[in-house]
Amino acid sequence: MNQLKTPQIVDEPGSLYGVIFDLDGTLVDTVRLFVSAYKYAIKLVTQQEISEEKLKSLLGPNEIGVIKKIAPEQWDQCLVAFYQYEKEHLDSINLFDGILDVVKFLKSKHISLGIATGRGEKHSSLIIDHVNIETYFDCIKTGSEWNSNKARSITEITKTWGYKNNSVIYVGDTDHDIEASLQANVTPILASWSQAKFGKTECPPRVKQFFEVREFMKWIEKRVSY
Repeated sequence: MNQLKTPQIVDEPGSLYGVIFDLDGTLVDTVRLFVSAYKYAIKLVTQQEISEEKLKSLLGPNEIGVIKKIAPEQWDQCLVAFYQYEKEHLDSINLFDGILDVVKFLKSKHISLGIATGRGEKHSSLIIDHVNIETYFDCIKTGSEWNSNKARSITEITKTWGYKNNSVIYVGDTDHDIEASLQANVTPILASWSQAKFGKTECPPRVKQFFEVREFMKWIEKRVSY
């Protein structure tokens, strides 16, 4: 992880005004699904095997950009297979236990809610529609095939709300999410409640890390205005 500013900590009652979530591995238990979809599509079209470590190293761009890096000559066929696999296995994914309670609680306290994901628009909508959460979120930003745009998405959402950066948190499950938060100058929260571990994620000093959604809820409850 690059050397970035020490994160701000949203730590006082009433100090939290906006929460931005990552999608995969944070709101929705999809890590196994998208890893399997990549492996299936690449194997089907190119007969290549791709490791999770290699796949993680390529993430940043959305699925189009990632597949173009892996199979530049056959990326369109791989993408069709990737999308088809995910569509056929949608019933295997759900919101993490307790996360809808967190979202509903925040909404009831008039906290602004957003999603900033590295997924492309097409399958972000597919996943969000499947778990039926779109109505809770004020802003949804999706990934770019050209580069990692998550920090820019977080910044754009924060500016849309008009809040100071130190009143907004970004909740994500990877070191890339932490780095994007720091680049956008909002407080990072490391969500480690997924049982599907996609590579190793280091938690830097002073970054809040939660292994259970209910512990995250307790932390949230202390930082909203009643």
